[in-house]
Amino acid sequence: MLYLDMKNLVKLIDKMFLKNILKKSISKCSFLSLIKQNNYFDGTMVVNYKILDSLELNQYCEKYGSDKGYVNNTTKSWPPHNFANIYALLFGSRRQEILKVFEMGIGTNDLSLPSNMGSYGPSGASLRVWRDYFPNALIVGADIDKLIMFQEERIQTYYVDQLDTDSIGELWQLIGGGDFDIMIDDGLHTVEAAINLFACSIDFLKNSGTYIIEDVTMQRLSGLMEYFYTRPFKTALFSAHRANYKVGDNMLLVIQKA
Repeated sequence: MLYLDMKNLVKLIDKMFLKNILKKSISKCSFLSLIKQNNYFDGTMVVNYKILDSLELNQYCEKYGSDKGYVNNTTKSWPPHNFANIYALLFGSRRQEILKVFEMGIGTNDLSLPSNMGSYGPSGASLRVWRDYFPNALIVGADIDKLIMFQEERIQTYYVDQLDTDSIGELWQLIGGGDFDIMIDDGLHTVEAAINLFACSIDFLKNSGTYIIEDVTMQRLSGLMEYFYTRPFKTALFSAHRANYKVGDNMLLVIQKA
């Protein structure tokens, strides 16, 4: 039996003055029980785990150069995330059933734009990861950099300015449909941008769908949790343990639409 160790991360969050926002935490619980019962969406709590078998998804990340996961970290000069472990936890058992995936942030190489991937970052890497991992899914990406738009088999991309709610509305008009199984925000990593995209996009996520905000730092966590605390969504904060990497730089906020 695998166990989830929450204590250290809960203590860290307490130090960031989130006691009144974090409604529920647990010191230890059964990993398998959480998966079977879906209890990781029971209120707001923190999940910090160390081991998960997600080799295939990590291999796709390394193949295309996505920093969401890695096997040997041969494609990145900086420590990649291990979000692939969490994604395998959430979606690995129903890969065939996922039909529509949206991701904000294609991966710009323009150094003048915030949240860029660097001069040699591979644009579109994570979109190709999702195409391979979800064999029946249409993958839709969006970004502020018009120069990196592309179309491939089961991949469509569109321009959007995440700080402009009118632009987000126009994006969804162009996409022309909702009922997305998964939405991922890996775009401009600010509280304002995250809230804008969520508020303007949640109607296009299917009921029981999953919305994920990546790269949640301790600095952004307070503002995001204050926003979701007053809204009728089940949320969970996931921190995938990684040696020699700050926990506050490796978190996902996961929202389930009832």
